[in-house]
Amino acid sequence: MIVINLDGSTINYGPEDGRRLTIPAGAAIAFFCADDMRLTAAYQNGERSRLLVIQCCPSNLMDQYIAEQIDAHLTETTFKPLLATCRARMLAQELFAPNHSGLVGQWLAESCALELLARAVEDRGAADLPTTSSLHPRDVAKIHELRDKLLLNLDAEHHLTDLARDIGMSTSTLKSKFVAVTGQPVFKFLRDQRLKRARDGLQHEGWTVSQAAYYVGYRHPTNFATAYRKRFGMAPTASRTAS
Repeated sequence: MIVINLDGSTINYGPEDGRRLTIPAGAAIAFFCADDMRLTAAYQNGERSRLLVIQCCPSNLMDQYIAEQIDAHLTETTFKPLLATCRARMLAQELFAPNHSGLVGQWLAESCALELLARAVEDRGAADLPTTSSLHPRDVAKIHELRDKLLLNLDAEHHLTDLARDIGMSTSTLKSKFVAVTGQPVFKFLRDQRLKRARDGLQHEGWTVSQAAYYVGYRHPTNFATAYRKRFGMAPTASRTAS
């Protein structure tokens, strides 16, 4: 299940056993539930949020192969942050307030939901999130602001001390809180996002390998090719051929 807080107040969300997760506006959480459970949202009196919830249960899927693949991810109950990129927020808005109806609207809704679920499963290997309730909502919002800044400036050269200063944290605090919110260290997150963006450009936008390296912040195509091969198990030229 994916829970996305589109906008409004920060909410506390979690299972009936008492564990709570803080979800500020613009953030998302993925739940992998091994057993049936009831999840509830808690607000302060008078606060409101627009909350989008997407559920996928193997027993309700018509495709047996996909059902088996989903079921393989449900061996234990875990919660983790889901990266609420600009793309993810756009998909969520389309589901919450669709611009089309009828068959076209149904297809678009299904495609949006499936892409969000695919992203959650794709990032399943990231560190599970025990809780963010110990973090002040203001700090969570700062980490989300920094995350979005990194995503919008993948080609820029980033330094940890500058990033920490920009959001008013020490470098050690930034490192620990970034992992708590996103499930990854700052520069592992940045590297993964750079390489994913490069793969999209190579496969769908006709980028050359040199262009891909430059557009996502690698100054030396050789270093880019090495990182790409390590991340995806193939050379960047193979991604262009595969497209």
